Amino acid sequence: MPSSTVLEKYVRSPFPAFQKSHVPYLTEELRKIEQALGGAYSAMRSTGPYIKMPFGVLMSTVDQVALSTTTAYPIKFNIVQNAAGISYQNDSQIKVDHDGVYNIQFSIQFINTSNEPQEVDVWFRKNGVNLENSNSMFTVPAKKSTGISGHLIGSLNIFLDILSTDYAELVWSTTSLDASVETLPARTSPSIPVTPSVIVTLDYLSGL
Repeated sequence: MPSSTVLEKYVRSPFPAFQKSHVPYLTEELRKIEQALGGAYSAMRSTGPYIKMPFGVLMSTVDQVALSTTTAYPIKFNIVQNAAGISYQNDSQIKVDHDGVYNIQFSIQFINTSNEPQEVDVWFRKNGVNLENSNSMFTVPAKKSTGISGHLIGSLNIFLDILSTDYAELVWSTTSLDASVETLPARTSPSIPVTPSVIVTLDYLSGL
């Protein structure tokens, strides 16, 4: 390995001079740096001096209901609010343009119109296959004595490796047809915006 004096001279000098025996070491170090940054650079989609990594915000502003307590239903989207290299197809299938590890986070607005608490499960699928250890169970409160339905936000995030040829889905099921995924309208006094039934965000973390 070259001495620190040799490397310092190489870095600082505009016309570096080093022994031929140092070339293999420096070449290997440059290879490691290139490999480490390769995933990030390959995913860049930007012009100018700034790095722009893949990201996405997918939403639904429509209600989603279950027709059976023994059936699982994919979470559907109808809006891409903001995205670069992230999209969806067939209403529910999340797609990425660049292979990598992504942080996927969801926020789902559940409603329960029954007088008893109800349970809903939410999990991930990749290419139509359930992802092991990805389920979360949420208990949606019962309807209040005033007649107002019970509400709950189900939220979680995971790290998932996805290829550009893959697709990922969120899937849900419920113990009662009285529990569903609901969009809440905008309100006044005070002014409150629409509550989407679903918000899903994706952030690129690393190349595979």
